[in-house]
Order: sequence, then C-alpha cells, then structure tokens
Amino acid sequence: MNYFRLLRQEGPLLWFGLVTALSTSFGQTFFIALSVPVFLREFELGEAQFGLLYSMATLLGALALPYTGSLIDRTSLPRYTAVVVCALAGASLLVAVSPHVVVLAAGILGLRMVGQGLLAHVSMTVMAREFHQNRGKALGFASLGYPLGEALLPALFAGLVYLISWRAAWLAVAAILLLVVLPGLLLLLRKHSGKVAAVEQTAEPNDGFHARMIWRDWRLYCLLPAILALPFVQTGLFLYQLPLAESKGWSAALIASAFTAYALSRALSSIAVGPVIDRFSAARLAPIYLLPNAIGFEFYGPEHVGKVRSAITSLVVMSTAGAPLILGFLLQRGTGFPAILLGGIGVMLLASLLAIPATPWFQSVRGSTWLGATRTRS
Repeated sequence: MNYFRLLRQEGPLLWFGLVTALSTSFGQTFFIALSVPVFLREFELGEAQFGLLYSMATLLGALALPYTGSLIDRTSLPRYTAVVVCALAGASLLVAVSPHVVVLAAGILGLRMVGQGLLAHVSMTVMAREFHQNRGKALGFASLGYPLGEALLPALFAGLVYLISWRAAWLAVAAILLLVVLPGLLLLLRKHSGKVAAVEQTAEPNDGFHARMIWRDWRLYCLLPAILALPFVQTGLFLYQLPLAESKGWSAALIASAFTAYALSRALSSIAVGPVIDRFSAARLAPIYLLPNAIGFEFYGPEHVGKVRSAITSLVVMSTAGAPLILGFLLQRGTGFPAILLGGIGVMLLASLLAIPATPWFQSVRGSTWLGATRTRS
C-alpha cells in the first residue's frame, strides 16, 4: 500500500501522529535553546549553571517516563492525549511567568518530560500499535512532524520574541497548545473513534507481561547503544550550536539555513525509509540505520508497545541529559569541536556494530531461534 492510499484509509490517525510529533518541538533542545541567552541574563546564570539545571531537569523527567508513559496502555487515548497536551501548556506557562530560577527549572522539567518525552511517546506508540503491515509507512509519515517543527517553529518563535517579548512568546505557546493543538487532536481521534476503541480493548492483555521483562532480554543491551547514540550526540550539538558556529567561522544565518536543510533531509528520509522498514523490519535495519522509535515493538508485540516504548524513551531522555554536561566539560577543558565531532562519529559507528547480534538475520546465520513479535522472553 502506498502513502496516498494509506492516507485515504487512515488519514485522521496518521495526522494525529504527525501533529503530536510536531508539538514535541516545544520541549526539544533546538527550541528551548532559542531562549537560553535571555534565561542567562534574566536569572543571572552562568552557562555551566544552566547546563546543570537543564541536565537535571531532563534526567528527572526521564525517571518519571517509565510510569507516566506506560499509562497509555490502560487509559483512554483522548483522555491521555488531553492530559499530556495540557501538561505541556502548563510547563510553557511556568516558563513564561517564572519569577525565580526555581520556577524556571520546574517549567523546563515539564517541557522536557512532556514535550520531548511523552508527546513523542504518544505519537510513535499509536503509530506502532495501530498499523501492522504498514507500520513503517505510518511511523515515517508521523515522523514528518519533527522536521516540520524544526523548519518552521524557530523562525516563528524568534519573530514573536522580537514583536512582543520572550515571556509573551511562551504565553503564546501555551495558548496555541490549548486552543489549537488540543482541539485538533481530539477532533482527529473522534473521526477515528472505532480505531481508538480497538486500542482500549486490547491495551491490557492478560498474558503476564511486565515492562521489567524487557531488561532480561540480552538483545535489548545490544540495541540500546544504537537507540541512544543519535539523540545523545544531537542534543549536545544543538545546545552548543553557537560555540560550534564560532569555531567554524559560520554566521547565524548559515546556522539557520543548516537547520532548514536538516529538517528537509529528515523529512525526505522519513518518507523514503517507511517502505523499507515494512519490507525488512526495523530490527534488521538497526545496525545500519538508527531508528529508536521503531525498535521496541518488533520484539514484544504491538499490545505491549506502550510499556516497552516508555521504558526505552526514558533511557533516550536520560542520554540527552548527559550530553550537555559532557560536552560542556569538554569545551571548558579546551577540547576542540573537530575532536568532539569525530568522537560522535565513532560513538554511532560502534553503536551500529553492537546492534548486529540482535538482528534476525544474524540469528538465522547462527542457527538460533528468533523470538519475533509474537513471543516474549520471561
């Protein structure tokens, strides 16, 4: 089935996945980084102090994700979506009105936990759980929301800050989430109510599966480096994009155009790779393409995708918490960006190699039994 036919048949749910993915932008590093200079000035913070605050907020959000993310398996999807979007709006409001750095920290904690974590979890979980033969295409279409946010929102937010002020701009973010995003998502789910009901009926199978079982599976430990490498490297580079530009002699305009090119290439690859995943499976592609959003359900079945993805998403967010600290320490010690970039390349190459033993084709070569999506390890 091609994308156009899939859109005709499952359009509302696919657009739901794309809009939730796009809305994660408000909690992503590239968006928050736009306000970092004013945060430093308004709250009299040094770069090291803010880096520690940012890392701690990200880490605390990650620790809550295994529980908050797993609730999607036993909660009405419209209700879960409404709570998540309202929580993100509340975090934006805290940032907007923050009179003290403690309130700012609470707002950033909410942005990271809900924006980076839970909204992405909702988008990818629904796509993975609702689509079977066309799962790769559904994930690819929904993932277009990420580059759309990267391409459009920074310029729009910068324009708002210029016109009204940074606090009013964050108030506008909260208003958009409550008045535009939330009603739109609920409308899309209402148009797809039959599918939502199916999710709710199959969300809690009585087969004795628990999220802790995934940690007994050796394949997970082979795949974790591939799942975590890309968000770790990207978060560090995005947060320190200005020092990177200065080290390369690049202008601010060039950095902005680079983000546009990044968003475009990400959008094209999301569409192109969807049919490839449907044909070969994410598990087989893990060593050659880092697709953290499509790994977990391949092993444990779509009925457990909420539990598995919430646990993995938590680790992904934890990895992004470490990047600002590590890169900040390296930069403070005088390590140059050429060495840092080479280190990032090495991390991703090593992660890809470590993923090979967990792939189905490697298991078949060894003559081992492949535990597919219909079986779990106890």
